[in-house]
Amino acid sequence: MSSLSIPSNSQLLPEPALGITDRPLAYGQNGRVKYKGTYWSAQLYQPEPTTVVSVGEPVSIIGIRGITLLVTPTAS
Repeated sequence: MSSLSIPSNSQLLPEPALGITDRPLAYGQNGRVKYKGTYWSAQLYQPEPTTVVSVGEPVSIIGIRGITLLVTPTAS
């Protein structure tokens, strides 16, 4: 991921963390993720247009932009 361009208001985490979706995540739409007992707005990080993450599925939290977590689907 280090070769990808990161917007200046975003920060990648040193190590991914695990979250669980509380509201679905899809291309171009914000959802919500439960992380460490609290709920955060979340957005897919560089998704494919067909990517959808359903409620209750795990995600890798890889960064943050403002108060929105940047996440990727967790490989099954």
